[in-house]
Amino acid sequence: MIAIVARGPDGVTPGRRLPPGPPGGRYQGVCPALLEANFLERYRQGLALHEAEAVLAETAREIERAERRLYDEDTDAEQRQRLHQELRRLYQDYRLRQRELLRLERRLGDAAWASP
Repeated sequence: MIAIVARGPDGVTPGRRLPPGPPGGRYQGVCPALLEANFLERYRQGLALHEAEAVLAETAREIERAERRLYDEDTDAEQRQRLHQELRRLYQDYRLRQRELLRLERRLGDAAWASP
């Protein structure tokens, strides 16, 4: 469940919790003007968090693929050397993306406590 809102004839208003929209859905401009600015700020933060999670997951999949190739019996010594270099880069990239995700999560958590 997300955002404490209710749908009515004038768009969304404070009220009950609604389930999130479909994955990949975009905001359709249904909030009343008084609520829209706050909603859009949280929406953008949530979108940034979602994108950071997706990038981290993709990096993890790249690591898994490289590790499988590294231990494949058909991989020769030269390919293994390149894979070791690629994995070092991917591990570093994963750590950076993980820190960014944690920073975004903290910022969203802090903002939730600060919201009225």
